[in-house]
Amino acid sequence: MKRLCEMKPDLRLRWVLILAVVACGLWIPSSARGESPIQVQDSTHSFAFGQHVRFHLTVASTAPIQSIVLAYRTSDNRETTIETLDFDRGLSVNVDYVHDMAQRYIRPFVDVTYWWTITNDTGEVLTTEPQAFPYTDNRFDWQVATDGIVNVYWYRGDAQVAQQAVDAAVAGLDRARLDIDVHSLRKPVDIYLYADPDALRPALPAGLPFGAEALTLYETNVILIPFGPEAGNLPHLARILPHEVTHVLLHEATQSDFDHIPRWLSEGLATSVEYAFTPDPDTRTLLQEASQTGQTIELDTLCAAFPPDPASARLAYAESASMIDDIRNIHGRQALRDLVAAYADGATCEGGVQRVLGISLDQLEASWLDRLAPQGRWAVFWKEGGPWMVILIMFVSLFCLSARTFYQSAPGAEESW
Repeated sequence: MKRLCEMKPDLRLRWVLILAVVACGLWIPSSARGESPIQVQDSTHSFAFGQHVRFHLTVASTAPIQSIVLAYRTSDNRETTIETLDFDRGLSVNVDYVHDMAQRYIRPFVDVTYWWTITNDTGEVLTTEPQAFPYTDNRFDWQVATDGIVNVYWYRGDAQVAQQAVDAAVAGLDRARLDIDVHSLRKPVDIYLYADPDALRPALPAGLPFGAEALTLYETNVILIPFGPEAGNLPHLARILPHEVTHVLLHEATQSDFDHIPRWLSEGLATSVEYAFTPDPDTRTLLQEASQTGQTIELDTLCAAFPPDPASARLAYAESASMIDDIRNIHGRQALRDLVAAYADGATCEGGVQRVLGISLDQLEASWLDRLAPQGRWAVFWKEGGPWMVILIMFVSLFCLSARTFYQSAPGAEESW
């Protein structure tokens, strides 16, 4: 092989030109070569369920990095969170942002989407492609029982009881559809059965009273319950699930107007469905005693909230369910559907009743109290047995009249009668 110095002049010139082009290519700025002057070397996320979500970025630039902005949002919320990060400026930067759940709750089992915007001193800007991940309770190995409409997830318990929980939820939906005009759901109902209340606690928002029997996240059709699928918990599940899926169906019917529904209507519908499967034998006595002593809760105070203390709250639930049953019996199921539609249309608590039933809220309450008032023993007897008594009296009267006519027409009837 010949050395370069021994090559012909035209060949040596060709090699010189090639080396010059290569050298120039090394000196051309990255932006001129089509490469971004800002390069993301690492963009990752991690989370400790119920505690925090961490976002990490490593980025390099041909000029000192001036600003880094993190944007993220969850699948149940259209609002985007924007965070401008503090860091030491340089050509290479590592930053972390930690979202603290104690400061701002993220609902479990949603998708989180995030992206970065980086700007350097020369004004060049890079916005990364969005990345997404599911924020799930990864502490447990979840199993699932499903019928396509309802999914029940659990990690400890009996598969047969989990399937019975599915059946209870589906039955609750079917019953609720009689009063709420929704025939299909946008997405299935996802029910997570935690083995005990302590396991559920990290999934709940800060400040929620501990001991709640369920938390329904309406925007995502997710229900969290502190009862695992065990035989001893089946009565609780059979009572709670129809109640909670009614709330899901009501949210489906109203969407963003769900908060316009008066509390007595939403809880009344849910409790009425609950009682259809697991009646409370003490409810009638509770309501009548409250009526006799003047301790019933006025309906207009139940438009926005229920009392916080357990005894009054129980009375509020019972009153609301009784009111729903009363409206259904007097005005029909269509009236309940029309009430839901009226409130979804923006009607006030008073206005919805006036629009649909043609009476005021006070009149609705007064008529309910009249029917609720305990009656005397004879009044109750006549109310329950009155029609049969009338038939019996008519029968006896006709019998006596026929007997009298027979005896009067018989020979010697005058003497014997």
